[in-house]
Amino acid sequence: MIGSLVRCLLLAVGLAVGISNAHSTNTQSEQAIAKEIQISFPPYSAKLKESTRYTVVDIASQSLACYEFGELKKVCIISSARKGYKNFLGQWKVGFKEVNKKSKKYGVKMPYAVQISGHYFIHQGHLPGYPASHGCIRLSAEDAQWYYSWAQTGDSGITVCDLGKANIFID
Repeated sequence: MIGSLVRCLLLAVGLAVGISNAHSTNTQSEQAIAKEIQISFPPYSAKLKESTRYTVVDIASQSLACYEFGELKKVCIISSARKGYKNFLGQWKVGFKEVNKKSKKYGVKMPYAVQISGHYFIHQGHLPGYPASHGCIRLSAEDAQWYYSWAQTGDSGITVCDLGKANIFID
C-alpha cells in the first residue's frame, strides 16, 4: 500500500512536470505517463468482474481507468477540480451524453460530455498537468472521444476516489 501511494505521488509530480505544456490531444509524453500510471491500477480486479463497464477516477494520480468485466481496458490522464472547487468523490452513474455540450454556468465548451452528477461531467478539456477544472473531469481529445463511445447511458460503475486514501481494489 505504501509503495502504491508513493508511486501515485511520484506520478502526480511527473504529471505536473511532464505535461505542463500539454495540449488537448495525447502527446508522446502523455502516453508515456499514462503507461506509468497504469501500474497504479491492477490489470484485473475480481471486485469488478460482474461489471460490464466500470470507471475508476483517481484524484491522487490524476488518472482514470476503464474496466470491462474486471479487466483493465484503458488508462487516461485527467485534470480534476482545482483548489477551491469540489471533486465529487463517491459512486456515480452515467446520466446522459452530449457531443457538443456547453456549460451553462461557465459558458465553456465541453465536447464529448458524459454526465456523472448534476452539472458535472467527464469531457474533453485542457490538461495542464494538475487539477484545474471547476469540478468536471477533463480528458484529452482522443481519450474523451474514446470514453464517450465506450461509456453507456445508465452505466452505474463510476467511482471517483483518492486511491492513496481508500483503495477500492482492496477488500
